[in-house]
Amino acid sequence: MRNLPLEQESAARLLFVWKILLLPWVVVAPWLAFAFDAPETKTLVAVWTIWSYPMSVCVAWLLTKKHPLFALFPCINLLALAAILEWEAF
Repeated sequence: MRNLPLEQESAARLLFVWKILLLPWVVVAPWLAFAFDAPETKTLVAVWTIWSYPMSVCVAWLLTKKHPLFALFPCINLLALAAILEWEAF
């Protein structure tokens, strides 16, 4: 194993977690097409955030080489889903 700075090593581990989380996405994402039967705004935003998750992982993978903090980029999808769930509570 290469001798990496702590920040780069942490980013590599986080990217590994994001890539592992892509596996359930392959099963769940095709079923989300059924969500369009009830086209509410929060449903559309939830589907969009889940379908865009692989893109955010790819962007994080590409940009982490320049700056390790970009490994946090897929958190945007989690924040959007959390905002939708909070919005439903009201």
